[in-house]
Amino acid sequence: MGVLDALRRERGKTDLYECRNCGTAVPEDVDECPACHCQEIAHYEL
Repeated sequence: MGVLDALRRERGKTDLYECRNCGTAVPEDVDECPACHCQEIAHYEL
């Protein structure tokens, strides 16, 4: 088992949504970055 697997099991799954253009973290339900108005939102499961 890797370190990331152990952390996921201990802390639970965490989702991160951020703008692909400027990296601003945004809420899950946002379709456009409030900082740069880019519509490309990345979703990461940590």
